[in-house]
Amino acid sequence: MEQTANTKEERREEQQIMENASASDRKETEAAKAEKEMRARAEQLKIAREVALDGKGKMKLKTPVRSNDKEYMELSYDFAAVTGMEYVQAMDSDPSASGNYGISTKQAITLFAIAAAKKTDQVDKQDILRDLYISDAIKAEELAKLFFNVASAEANQRISKM
Repeated sequence: MEQTANTKEERREEQQIMENASASDRKETEAAKAEKEMRARAEQLKIAREVALDGKGKMKLKTPVRSNDKEYMELSYDFAAVTGMEYVQAMDSDPSASGNYGISTKQAITLFAIAAAKKTDQVDKQDILRDLYISDAIKAEELAKLFFNVASAEANQRISKM
């Protein structure tokens, strides 16, 4: 009987050890997964910054933009090709924006639409503004704001005192 009690106790101890080991393994797996996700996000940010510095790229769309009876699932864009007057047009698209060294969502999406219309054949700014749905608009806003901020910081380096 005493041997059976010891065996039951030993089994409980072994089970507890296994449960603790499993919890430890899960934590290690979760930590490894979190680290992998952080590295992937850091790589995405690095690429986004490089794209922002260049101002050119392509964006795959979740929902197509329609123009001239054709659907486009990808837009090319080039922020560097936007003229000063087109930039003014984008800034004027949101009269309620404060203009304090940043751009509003409406201004950013308009700026993206202008940049994309310049590089995507047969698509104009109005097509993009009409058909850009939320998930694509969020990314378009992010790209335009990122370019705006990076270009502004880069331009500051070209300014000097006389």
